[in-house]
Amino acid sequence: MAPLVKMMILTFFLIALSSKLSPLQRHNLPPPSDGLSLELIPPHSPKSPFYNKTHHSSLGIVNPLISPSKQDGMLISVGIGTGDDGTAPYKSYLLRLDTGTDLTWIQCEECNIEDENHRCYSQRGEPFPNSKSRSYRPVPKSHPFCLPGDYDEERGRCTYSIQNFEYGLNSSGVLAADTFTFPSPSGTARVNNIGFGCGYKNYNPSASDDYEVTGVFGMSRGFRSFLRQYQYERFSYCLAPYVKNENPPQTYLRFGSEVRPPPTYFQTLDLLMLGSNKYYYYVELEDLGVNSQRLRIDRTKFGNQPLLLDTGFPGSYFLNAVHEELVGKLDSILITAAGEFSKIIRDDSSICYKRMRKPPQGFTPNIPSVNYFFKGGAHLDLPPQNVFERLEVTESSTERVREWFCLNIFSSQIKHILGAYQQADFKFIFSIRTNKVRFGPENCALNS
Repeated sequence: MAPLVKMMILTFFLIALSSKLSPLQRHNLPPPSDGLSLELIPPHSPKSPFYNKTHHSSLGIVNPLISPSKQDGMLISVGIGTGDDGTAPYKSYLLRLDTGTDLTWIQCEECNIEDENHRCYSQRGEPFPNSKSRSYRPVPKSHPFCLPGDYDEERGRCTYSIQNFEYGLNSSGVLAADTFTFPSPSGTARVNNIGFGCGYKNYNPSASDDYEVTGVFGMSRGFRSFLRQYQYERFSYCLAPYVKNENPPQTYLRFGSEVRPPPTYFQTLDLLMLGSNKYYYYVELEDLGVNSQRLRIDRTKFGNQPLLLDTGFPGSYFLNAVHEELVGKLDSILITAAGEFSKIIRDDSSICYKRMRKPPQGFTPNIPSVNYFFKGGAHLDLPPQNVFERLEVTESSTERVREWFCLNIFSSQIKHILGAYQQADFKFIFSIRTNKVRFGPENCALNS
């Protein structure tokens, strides 16, 4: 066979082989380690910027300055960059864990430019000074992160734009790669060339001058997520309850071989593959219940919308018609039947039930539970502590302390979401290879 013909056959073979590889394999990103565990920082932990030491009670959350519905949920400490001496991390930041986002992003120094194309949201400390990191590199046009239409020909760089309409968090910036450093139980884990978004135009409605959450840690199934970059086939988390504790239990986001096998009583759900939404963790919800009694909600009220499992949202959401059915049933139990509570609509339209004529007693048996019923027979049974946020409110007129139970399930015009508050003390194990999620009640304080 002539050398030229041999070369043409070899070239064709290599092109065919390349087409079967994932974009990450074609770009020779480092292979994954067998496993990794990252500590999760809940908002009620002293390690969290949302912790308020002056409002603590053995009964739970008492008059918090920031309601869990307005907090940033679970956080992860991440070191980014490499200093002049080659040490990592160059800077450390807190990022929100978000299973509903693929791209990890952080505010970067370019957001300080004062014009209409740049904006920083307020935060404590400086945005990531990426120009001073020795390992920082914008991704080239040929990189798999750089999709058609993302490349800025004028400035010679690949860009991104993320908008979250439900909680108003937006970011636009440059797609880049750098060294990430994670504190883990077995020591410090250092991972090179993690792709991320370096944000130069950002908006966060929760931000203030002492705000310390500087971005998002993306954990969806999208190809830009940390999970997919390092090709872990499974991960798990077990979120601690939203109760303030001076010494909260350590809980972890676990990958690969660090994921512990579930008990036999765990239930299994199929993760739906829904076109452009196939990268997110959707499951099929059939009905809701209160105190284990099905509400038998008309299927049309669900709007043909599945349920999104999303730790990026502290609370949960249902479409308006479904939410009205749930609230109507809760009203009938707490107000009509017991007569012990009065209903209060707060300024942000959230719903609370105030216990009348009695001192604070905590979660008494007449506080209802809520059930999620899924296709195939699986069900998620939320105890009252996962449904309501308990507050103690001092009435200015009488100086009496009243107990409020505020529903941490909200109304939405967009989708159904199971948020972090409702997932507390349940373990979730996701298999990317089989497209399934296993879940069940668990004492997350046991380090699962």
